[in-house]
Amino acid sequence: MRYKYEVKRIKRTPEELEFYQNLYGDETDELGMLIFDLNDPDTLYKEPSVDMVCCKCGYEENVPHDILIELNFNNKSLHALACPKCSHTKLKGTLYPKVIVDSDGNPITYQDVLNALNNK
Repeated sequence: MRYKYEVKRIKRTPEELEFYQNLYGDETDELGMLIFDLNDPDTLYKEPSVDMVCCKCGYEENVPHDILIELNFNNKSLHALACPKCSHTKLKGTLYPKVIVDSDGNPITYQDVLNALNNK
């Protein structure tokens, strides 16, 4: 089963932009480019992230997308993390993407993904 999950780019608040502008000012990197350039659209947004939820205790966390990929060893079929709240207890919870859709855009559950992986 092919599925997708929602990756969000959250816009930085004016306070965050001002903080970073004050922090870096006109400093440049080794290539001579501004470290924090307000004219660069990527500067206006935080890093891409995924809303995750625990299947056992309901704990929710926003996880940077690149960390999710790296911790799953570039595994494209299943993206999940141990729940920091209950994975060490008897519940043994797992964080999974909160919004999951199949290849047609229909909402599916994390259990649907697991069932498809088990039926291979």
